[in-house]
Amino acid sequence: MGYQWTIVAALACLVSCVGLSSGVYAQTASIRGSVVDKATAEPLYGAHIALFQNGLYITGAASNVDGFFTVRNVEPGQYTFQVSFIGFQSYEERVHLDRGETLLRG
Repeated sequence: MGYQWTIVAALACLVSCVGLSSGVYAQTASIRGSVVDKATAEPLYGAHIALFQNGLYITGAASNVDGFFTVRNVEPGQYTFQVSFIGFQSYEERVHLDRGETLLRG
């Protein structure tokens, strides 16, 4: 009998922990989009996507083979969004991310 209650208690704890962790992620924001060559519309694989705050690199990602990228778990706030790729002029803009927001770019 005690063994069954231990399993039930462990499962209840697991469910609670999973619920709490999803709440933490809901407090952050993300940016997703695609990077393409403006002249040919071809996707740019391996473009570097970066977020800066007060001149400091915060986080980033690289575009995949189809040119898509996602930067997850970003704290809400003001950032400089930058995309760079060798042989191309870098793109930069100021963005504001709100809690739970997914900003689309590209």
